[in-house]
Amino acid sequence: MNKRLIILLFVLTAVCGIASAQENLNIKKIFENAKDYSGTTDEVRIKGKALKPYNLTYFHSLSLSGSTETANIMEAMARKDSELAETIKEVVRGERTIGIYCQLPPKKSSDDINRFILFRRPTKDNALLVYVEGPTTLDNIVNISFK
Repeated sequence: MNKRLIILLFVLTAVCGIASAQENLNIKKIFENAKDYSGTTDEVRIKGKALKPYNLTYFHSLSLSGSTETANIMEAMARKDSELAETIKEVVRGERTIGIYCQLPPKKSSDDINRFILFRRPTKDNALLVYVEGPTTLDNIVNISFK
């Protein structure tokens, strides 16, 4: 097979995997269109060997600074998706939610790859939204994120 064709197939397979990661979730909209929202965002995607020690297969995060409006949108999307959660942990300080951590059902009922949404909002105009997949538990994810 032609070397270019093999590379093209590899790239298409990787793109399809990433595109379907947040399938049927509200947070997918902000991950796909982060530049359309106010504030400064930094995005990180990791897949492969770097995640193995954590028992994860996919990591996608969006860090926001400088926009209360976008932080509110991120929180609303995470909260809406958490309605599907099998397990949820919420951290509240005063009257403000500063963390939502939830384990969603796998994409397929026969799948052992769990899906997780982590949302942290340390201040009114800063937030972190993370989508993670892997054969692990919510407790493990929370422990990893506080190391």
